[in-house]
Amino acid sequence: GTPRAESGAATALSSLASNVDNEVAIAKAGAIPRLVALLGEGTPLAKSRAATALSNLANNVDNKVSIAKAVAIPRLVALLVREFPHYADVQESRALGPAAPLAFDKRAQLCC
Repeated sequence: GTPRAESGAATALSSLASNVDNEVAIAKAGAIPRLVALLGEGTPLAKSRAATALSNLANNVDNKVSIAKAVAIPRLVALLVREFPHYADVQESRALGPAAPLAFDKRAQLCC
């Protein structure tokens, strides 16, 4: 479909998946593999909507397994890294606490 249609479909599925009764029906209709595919090949808006739909679908235990089997996890991580490249730095900073400025300075010296 067109990028607009894909984004619209992902938006509709996301909204429908927020209802527990619809989670299984959406998965049975085959939406999970297509939503996972959108994570890698859709427009930025379609990727965002697909991720939201998958998040809503993951409220169901069986859907969690289907989402993982559809190789969603590496695509979600890749999307997160692309959209929030400094997130890892923030997490490292929290983990290191007061030592963070020194660690970032050392890393900067090593990279350049």
